[in-house]
Amino acid sequence: SWVELNCSSRGKPPASFTWFRNSKHGAINVSVGQVYSFSVTEGGEFYCVATNDLGQQRSSVILVSFGVSGVGVCITVKILGLVMLCSAVIIFECWFRFFKKMTKL
Repeated sequence: SWVELNCSSRGKPPASFTWFRNSKHGAINVSVGQVYSFSVTEGGEFYCVATNDLGQQRSSVILVSFGVSGVGVCITVKILGLVMLCSAVIIFECWFRFFKKMTKL
């Protein structure tokens, strides 16, 4: 349930590292340091920037997702709702028939 991203370089002088997460409002600084750890539920697009006195280099984007799509959850909720509705109708129908028979006696 945890993800650990590691950034490294062989630069001289040694580099410092900053982790960014892409959002709809632009890149957000999420961590400083070679390793960035976070919960997998906080997935998204991440990249690292290595910086030293001579310049900086950006890594490629790393996409982290945890496999539960909104569409899958939506379909599951709809199916569950449909099953509950059908169950309620069946229970009501059985109850109605039972009391109808009781009134005839």
